[in-house]
Amino acid sequence: MKVDQIIAAAYLILGAVFGIVSNYFDKVVGSFILAMILPVAVYAFSLYPLFTLVKLKKKKWLVQNSIITFFLVWFVVWIVVYNM
Repeated sequence: MKVDQIIAAAYLILGAVFGIVSNYFDKVVGSFILAMILPVAVYAFSLYPLFTLVKLKKKKWLVQNSIITFFLVWFVVWIVVYNM
């Protein structure tokens, strides 16, 4: 697999998982703020290991490609699970 595909797959999985986790924190725990902050924190912490993995590409490229995938998948999964 190419580096692009690995990054997209990793953030697709992380986005889906944290969409479900955000729904849990919003409905069960009752903390909307925690449901919004947790995915942002996870995304920020997940970038550090990838910066060392992706030496061929620029860091700006990594952030641009991963942030779109992560947050769009997270938001779509959260909306779908919220409406169930």
